[in-house]
Amino acid sequence: MLASHDELIRGDTDGINKETMEVLDKTSASKCSVGVYPPLFHKFRRYGIYCMRFFKDFSWRYVIIDKYMPTVDYMLVFAKCLDEEELWVPLIEKAYAKLAGCYQALTSGNVDDGLVDMTGYACEKPKYDSKYMEKHKEEIWQKLVDNQENECLMGCSCSPGSAGGVEHDLEIDGWNTGIVRGHAYSITKVFEIPDPDMENPRKTHRLLLIRNPWGSKEWLGNWSGQEEDEKLEKHKSKIDDFISELEEDERFDPNADDGLFFMNFKSFRECFDKMFIAINFPDEWNAVRFKSYW
Repeated sequence: MLASHDELIRGDTDGINKETMEVLDKTSASKCSVGVYPPLFHKFRRYGIYCMRFFKDFSWRYVIIDKYMPTVDYMLVFAKCLDEEELWVPLIEKAYAKLAGCYQALTSGNVDDGLVDMTGYACEKPKYDSKYMEKHKEEIWQKLVDNQENECLMGCSCSPGSAGGVEHDLEIDGWNTGIVRGHAYSITKVFEIPDPDMENPRKTHRLLLIRNPWGSKEWLGNWSGQEEDEKLEKHKSKIDDFISELEEDERFDPNADDGLFFMNFKSFRECFDKMFIAINFPDEWNAVRFKSYW
């Protein structure tokens, strides 16, 4: 999820004692070659020393690590990038594990808590049952649109049901949807495209672009890009236009099994019952954060 938001990379040009960090704009962030740690430490990169920062217990905390990673037969044991020449994911994971005490401490947990640690944003995790989703669908859609405009980080999941915390396939009336219960997805984009077949010209298809962090295993219904997908084929030109407007490194093939897939809002309501949102409050808001015991 954070990989799609380069602007969340933060730089500290005065040293690591500074509490107020400058948030880079997208243009500046895209030019960063070393990324996710204060410039003070960039010169130590040649020696394999890195510094990451996390928002923990209402303070920015810095974690210094070396370049050595846990491997088996020269293969990384834990998280890794799809491009094996990129190491930013395992580096962040190593620093996060050091902050938590060990790698095992990173197993499971809540996505919203992790987003707070990574960004310092305030998070919410609404849970909706199907009746509420249907009754308040306009309100929920508008919430998704507003959050996107404010550049919030959004995700969703489907409760594991009777299986407890075990991830397993979501089936609807015996049909395997491709969605995994108890598994977190990120909501990358929400948008609408017109449908010329509808009598009311104001009617549109409401779509979400969703990412499975596994980089595979996708939704199998309408708009998914699976074989004989009439919806996607019928509106191919509109979808192609949408993809072409994405940043160059965000473009993808909707027919490939790469973890990115389209889903209409109706199917979204049928499959997911939890959302998690890291809130980037609009600039016109004022906020006070209290640190205390509850």
